Amino acid sequence: MNCTYLRQISDKLPYEQLQKPEDFKEGLESIEYYKNIVAFTHPTTQESVFYVQSVGYEISPPNQSTTEELSSQKTVFYFVLGGEGLFNGRTVRHGDCFIATQAHPYSIEAKPGREFECAWIAVIHPTSFSLSTLGLDPEKTVFRYSLEAELRQIIYSMQNFNTKRHDVYFFTMGKFFEIIALLRVADTSKVIPKTSSDSHARYVALTKNMLEESEYRISIEEISKAIGFSRKYLSMIFCQTMGITLRDYITQKKIERAKAMLSSGEASLKTIAFQLNYNDYSSFSRAFKKESGLTPHEYVSAQKKKTEG
Repeated sequence: MNCTYLRQISDKLPYEQLQKPEDFKEGLESIEYYKNIVAFTHPTTQESVFYVQSVGYEISPPNQSTTEELSSQKTVFYFVLGGEGLFNGRTVRHGDCFIATQAHPYSIEAKPGREFECAWIAVIHPTSFSLSTLGLDPEKTVFRYSLEAELRQIIYSMQNFNTKRHDVYFFTMGKFFEIIALLRVADTSKVIPKTSSDSHARYVALTKNMLEESEYRISIEEISKAIGFSRKYLSMIFCQTMGITLRDYITQKKIERAKAMLSSGEASLKTIAFQLNYNDYSSFSRAFKKESGLTPHEYVSAQKKKTEG
C-alpha cells in the first residue's frame, strides 16, 4: 500500500497534495481551519478485503456542515477532540466517538459559535461486516468514552509513521484495532472519576509515546499543539509527574539514542546530529558532553579502548 498526503484549507478549495507527513506542520500559523488526510492506496488483493482507507484530522469553522452517504463497504469512525457538534442531530462533544455506518446517510455539523475539532478513520470491509464483528454494539453509534489522550496519540502515529520502517497495511490495521480495543474496554458507567494526577499521568504517557514515535525529532511546541496544551503547562505537568523537566528528558533520551548509534557505528557524527534534530554538530556535541561528561569523539575513543582492552 502507498500513502498520499492531502490538505484542504477550505471546503471551497481543492485538496493540495503534500510530499511527506512533515508538510502537515508547515504554514499552520496562517491557517485557522483546515483538514489533513492520509489516504492509503493500492492495497493488494488480499489486503483489499478489509483495510484502513484513510485517516484524517480537521478543525471546522462554526456552522459548517457535511452530509454524506457511505457505500455498503465503508464505515467511518469519528473522534471529537475539541468543541461540540451534531451527528445526525445528536450532540457530540469533546471525548466522544461516533460511527457512520455503511449504506446510511449521515450529517455532521459544527454548532453555532463553536469550532469543531475531530479526527477520523475510514475502513473498507466486506458487505457482510457488522460492528458486532469487532465486539461493539451494532445498535450504538455514539460512544461517550473521553479517550482523547489515547486517541490523539494513535491518530498522530497513523498520520506520521515512517513508511520505510513499517509495513503500511499491518501498521494501520494494528493501530485501528488498538482503537477498537479501547472502545471495547471503556465503559463510562463503570469509570471511576479520575483525579488531576491521573489525568496528568495520561498526558505525560502520551507525550513520551509521541516522542518515541518521532524518534525524538518532534519539538515541545508540536507536542503541546497536538495535545491542546500550552508549552508552559505541558512542561509543568511533565516535571511534576516525572521529576525531570521535559527539555532535560528529551536531551537524556536523545543522548541515549546517540550512544547506541555511536556504539554500533551505523552513522557518522554529523549524520547522528542531524537525525536527532540538532541544528548543527556543535549543538549536538555540547549537549552530549553536558549529559555524559564526554564529547562524542571522546565517547567513541573510550568505547574502542574498552573493546580492545
